[in-house]
Amino acid sequence: MVKKKPLSSLYSYLDSRNLNYKYVLFFTAASLLVSYLGILFIDVFNFFGLRNLFSNYTVPFFWDFVFREGSVVEVLQWSFLFLFVIFSFFLSERMKENDKGRVFWLLFGFAGIFMLAEDALNIRHVLIRNPYFPWYTQNIIETLYFGLLGVLPVLAVVKYRKPVFKDVTTKKILIFAFIFYSSAALLSGPVELTDIDTEIGNSFHSLFSSLGGEDYIESYEEGVRRIEEREKEYSMVLMDMPTRFTDYVVEESLELIGATLLFTSALSFKQFTEL
Repeated sequence: MVKKKPLSSLYSYLDSRNLNYKYVLFFTAASLLVSYLGILFIDVFNFFGLRNLFSNYTVPFFWDFVFREGSVVEVLQWSFLFLFVIFSFFLSERMKENDKGRVFWLLFGFAGIFMLAEDALNIRHVLIRNPYFPWYTQNIIETLYFGLLGVLPVLAVVKYRKPVFKDVTTKKILIFAFIFYSSAALLSGPVELTDIDTEIGNSFHSLFSSLGGEDYIESYEEGVRRIEEREKEYSMVLMDMPTRFTDYVVEESLELIGATLLFTSALSFKQFTEL
């Protein structure tokens, strides 16, 4: 008896699955909605004293716990990117008779691997955020780095898109994926040379202060004080509260939506072609 290779078994399993991309979009939308409601009712209004659950964290808020690096929202990103890689290679394998379609999904599969490695391992922080580089230089290099990450998917779209873009739904999903990831890259790169990320965080703080009153403001100021204490203790510069909110909540939301859209583009194309 000839044993099936693991990859063949995986592809056979994927052949038998017919996951509707709309369910994935709904899941991410629902997850983010629940997270935002958590920010409103836990962090701002402190319903039933739930904010106290996070009182031992440096930033004593629900949003800092859920959206921080390596926490719930980012793990969801990694999961969707991983699934996107699997489905991209699956589609590439199934499109052997169509060279452009095969190469398109192959390039996207490798792009997904690089994106997953960057998200999970923070490669750019290790390579670029060197204390000997001026902050301005770090941001320029980081922006170029994000540009390099985008080379493979851009090449796929420019040169090999035709068989894939026959499905209008897949085409639209990929366009929005590019928009959301580009927005996240802007926030993480060139925008950091400006005060925009701080202004975004301050705008949310002003809104939350008007809704939550003194109780919210006291917790916010406690977070500011703890960050300053850690900076002195470890002799390092940490993100301040406004920048932290933008970097975690806004940027991670954009990246989660982008990862979801990449995964759903593969699901949408699988449904369209009935592979």
